[in-house]
Amino acid sequence: MIAMAWTYLPSEIHVPAGAEVSFVVSSADVIHGFEIPGTRVNMMVIPGQISRLTHTFSTKGELHLVCHEYCGAGHQTMNARVVVE
Repeated sequence: MIAMAWTYLPSEIHVPAGAEVSFVVSSADVIHGFEIPGTRVNMMVIPGQISRLTHTFSTKGELHLVCHEYCGAGHQTMNARVVVE
């Protein structure tokens, strides 16, 4: 995924329940956060670096991915969706 002011690309991903998912994320501009509240998915995304994290989603549902690091005027609108099927 790519994090940039003030969005994630792609803005929605679908993953199978019970599968191990590897997030590979980079920033196109400034430092961003990458957090799915209620899970252990939580990392910093720093320009010029690639952040990696692996997680297994055991429960089906829709989860919100948010930026937890202030990244500018539109920070509060920066989010994406993870759909566990």
